Amino acid sequence: MIVFSNSIFVRGIERYGPNFYFPKPDYHIIQDSAFPISNWLMTPYRHNENLGRMEKYYNYSLSSDRVAVENIFAFVKRRWR
Repeated sequence: MIVFSNSIFVRGIERYGPNFYFPKPDYHIIQDSAFPISNWLMTPYRHNENLGRMEKYYNYSLSSDRVAVENIFAFVKRRWR
């Protein structure tokens, strides 16, 4: 998390604003729960007993998206070693 927080990308977002990198409101970066949620960084709700149906569905959807992206990276990595 420290590497990402100190990256040129995050500094660019802090300097120019998220609209510079994410021109549409439905563009986001998907991360795990170690990162804080923001208007451009989507993270799952922390697991606890108080999650409602919508929060559980959000976590499920976000996890499915992350798995799909990770599978694409694995495919590309195998294809072009």
